[in-house]
Amino acid sequence: MRSKRIFAAPAALAFMFLATSVVASLWPREMQAQVVCPTALPPAGNFTAANTTQGQFKTSLTNLVAYLTCLLGTDGTSATAKSALGLATVATSGNYGDLSNTPTALPPSGAAGGDLTGTYPNPTLAAVGTATTCTNATVTTDSKGRVVSCTSGAAVTGTLVAGTTNVMNPYVLGAVQNQNHGLGAQPTILYAYLECLTAELGFNVGDRVVVSTGNLSTTNNLFALVSDTAKTTISTGASLAPEVPRKDTGVVSVITAANWKLVVIPYKLN
Repeated sequence: MRSKRIFAAPAALAFMFLATSVVASLWPREMQAQVVCPTALPPAGNFTAANTTQGQFKTSLTNLVAYLTCLLGTDGTSATAKSALGLATVATSGNYGDLSNTPTALPPSGAAGGDLTGTYPNPTLAAVGTATTCTNATVTTDSKGRVVSCTSGAAVTGTLVAGTTNVMNPYVLGAVQNQNHGLGAQPTILYAYLECLTAELGFNVGDRVVVSTGNLSTTNNLFALVSDTAKTTISTGASLAPEVPRKDTGVVSVITAANWKLVVIPYKLN
């Protein structure tokens, strides 16, 4: 009896390795379908202990087979085992194309080219031209819109001299008003604003709204500001007064012509 128990220990080890490869062929399909999955492997001592009985050995082996069946599948194939374990199919040919579940593209690596320099994954834009600083610059760009060079220009200097102001007080619809500016040359700029004479649209008396012919809406309420070497001209639309955003709400509204005056100041750069 003692010699049988001594023989049982190495035999148990052989059975453990053998069970992992022949589990499906050893058990009928009906028995495999009815396997109750153990929550853990049986302890190794159940196979190797000197006092392990034949019945204990069989019970432990049955539990081991059930555990491996639940873990690796019931048909004993590597494909089923890999699927049960959530593993990708591994190619046996050694070719990457034979692998399954591989990415369709890999991130770039190595040296960058084209408009980039350095190496991936962190290339930088390749430099074009030479770093420099320009004032009052004329800038040259390449076909991709990148600055390749610049040339400093002459600074614009001088003094703005104001001419005679052209004031339409109050604002009049459908009118043309001329005023000699006295600058002796074409004005460089015309500065225009509407000044509130009677409070409305959230504006107080004396509030000014800087305007131009470009920020007044629709054909009927535009006014034109014209200048030549001798005079400035205000020409107003005949149908409606200008529209301005209300001071309190920002809603665009038509002013009451009699409540406002239009002021145009010509300036010349000397």
